[in-house]
Amino acid sequence: MMMLNGLAAWTGLLCALVGFVALALALFAAGSGHLGWALVAAGVLLGSLGVGVGFVAAVVHYDHRHHNRTPRLF
Repeated sequence: MMMLNGLAAWTGLLCALVGFVALALALFAAGSGHLGWALVAAGVLLGSLGVGVGFVAAVVHYDHRHHNRTPRLF
């Protein structure tokens, strides 16, 4: 079970990092007048954060159901 918790923690962290980079790209693209690229970056932002939060939430729910520890990165 420890592998699933580690996978959830690292997946959540990676998706959050991708989301922050996509946020910076979306803001830069919108500020420079490239609306299409801003929408693409915003889609990547919402998708990555959704996948990260969904994956961690699913593992937390599984752990609570089976009385295991919740995912911890450190």
